[in-house]
Amino acid sequence: MVSNGVKFFFFPPVLRERIKVYKQNGTKIIIEEDPVLAVVIVTSMMQRAHSLPLTSKIVFRDTTSSCDSKNYAITFLLIPCEAEAMPWAVFITSGQQQADYKTSFNLLKQAVGENLFVGQHYPKVFITDDSLAEQNAIKSAYPGSGSKLYLFHVAQAVWCWLWNSVNKVALGDRKTLMHEFLSIMRSSSVEQAELTYKEACNSPTSKKYGNWRTYLQSHWERIELWCTAWRRAEMCGNHTNNHAEITV
Repeated sequence: MVSNGVKFFFFPPVLRERIKVYKQNGTKIIIEEDPVLAVVIVTSMMQRAHSLPLTSKIVFRDTTSSCDSKNYAITFLLIPCEAEAMPWAVFITSGQQQADYKTSFNLLKQAVGENLFVGQHYPKVFITDDSLAEQNAIKSAYPGSGSKLYLFHVAQAVWCWLWNSVNKVALGDRKTLMHEFLSIMRSSSVEQAELTYKEACNSPTSKKYGNWRTYLQSHWERIELWCTAWRRAEMCGNHTNNHAEITV
């Protein structure tokens, strides 16, 4: 069924009527069901947020899944403001693949129009989880935007790796290796990052574990995503996902 250019194949009649009411109240809702299911919601408050200056600089993204029996994913987009963070748009998708995010971004362009990112049409940087699908979708939809990772999630993933018994890192060495990794992450300059990386690779503790040095090298190959030395003024001091977690 197609109504006003919007397809309704998976939505019951009650929900269709509710969507009509939301639209009458000023909320923009765009739905796509082919080839993937994607819903973009921009409420009246979110529409006002699109005029805030920081919209053109940084956008937070965070996705939560397992929200219902169909395992749909909900993605929140937020921007920093005087009230900490402002919800900017919501995506509901049937999955967390690149096609899901790419479709959502295209629908967002339709929903917001020329005012997208205060007329700039893309933000200087997205800050996201460590998801290749998200990063590729961002590059495809907004090639002018940069992409950075939440530092908390990066550090959490490294700590989990160190505690994974499969990697056979001795209990007494885990804290030392984690400290060496954080020294790289917190480097204030590229030169300092390069120095701390070399020290981490050649430390007595690191030399015990060839798998750790390989793991560390894989992170170094994309260090611009997670090291503070590669973060400029457009980050506005935002490096973690606190705002997104509170919203979720």
